[in-house]
Amino acid sequence: LQQSRFPTEQISLEYKILQYLALGNRGEANRIGVAYFADHTFSAAGKLRMQAEFAFADGNFISARDLAVQVLKQSRDSLDVLNLLGKALMKLGDFEAARKCLLRADALSPKNVDRLCKIASIHLEEGNISAADAMLTAAKNVDDGNIIVIETDATIALSTGDVQRASAAMAGLESLSRLMAF
Repeated sequence: LQQSRFPTEQISLEYKILQYLALGNRGEANRIGVAYFADHTFSAAGKLRMQAEFAFADGNFISARDLAVQVLKQSRDSLDVLNLLGKALMKLGDFEAARKCLLRADALSPKNVDRLCKIASIHLEEGNISAADAMLTAAKNVDDGNIIVIETDATIALSTGDVQRASAAMAGLESLSRLMAF
């Protein structure tokens, strides 16, 4: 509980930084990052990963990709780094490499709904609708009520012109903002 409120350990600090970055609270992430990067006992690979996370949060996807690759060279098959690298590669439009990273991460930790939906989106970008539907089905088997699964279903339906399927999926969404961006 103390690490949750006043983190001092590497894992606790990393978790807090990631939490603040996900919430868009860059000021708090930076504040904790200063203490994190100043501690010489923390691993170099961990510090590179946090630099990659900051770069991704800033929209610097090339830097995030490069840093994530460095981390993977130092600490093979880190699930979090594979996910980060896959997301960065998706943002950079390298869907084939992103798919490989996410599939490798899926082999380490299968049935992650968010990752399955990202893989479905990659297949959709590549024009492989049947593979996208297969990944979506796998995600639905894990958690068919998940908002990410519903959004992915609607995205695939919109891409294929299936109006009824898109309408049914969008009816289950409270907000269509991410779908409208698509």
